Amino acid sequence: MTQLLKLKDNEKILEVGTGSGYQAAILAHLVREVHTIERDPYLAERAAQVLSNLNLKNVHIHVGDGSNGLKSHAPYQAILVTAAAPSVPQTLLDQLDEGGRMVIPVGGRAGQYLEKWQRSGGELIQDVLVPVAFVPLLGQGFLDLLFRHHAPGQQQLAELCLVFQQNLSHTPPRRVGVALRQSS
Repeated sequence: MTQLLKLKDNEKILEVGTGSGYQAAILAHLVREVHTIERDPYLAERAAQVLSNLNLKNVHIHVGDGSNGLKSHAPYQAILVTAAAPSVPQTLLDQLDEGGRMVIPVGGRAGQYLEKWQRSGGELIQDVLVPVAFVPLLGQGFLDLLFRHHAPGQQQLAELCLVFQQNLSHTPPRRVGVALRQSS
């Protein structure tokens, strides 16, 4: 996925789904600035500790709903999404700079494909690449897409998702810094 982005050393990128921070650490060596967003505060905190121990100063970890991207630092020359969306979130496409690229798994349980998107001349170009299997992209954007695409007869699932949606935090993303690092 990283190779598909054709990254350049002067670029600012967004990674959606920080996880352990492994991918962010790789990206930090390839580009000028990495913003990575993680919905799980515990994972974000652990990743911040790891990246701090690696002395990577060009990675900024944020806690929030990655399905909406991170508008406060947009536009990005590249976006890497590490979980599958039912369809490509428009909010992420809107955060691509001119010439920007995004790689994202798209689909559901019935099948997913890795897609590459590029903004060129004000237009968006889509390439559907290979079948893949990723965990679902969770968050408000995911739920909005799910409600828009659910078929008749899936009312129970939609109602369950509505309960989940109502319990989502609506707080804006916050930056996780090395201040979270605990000393022994």
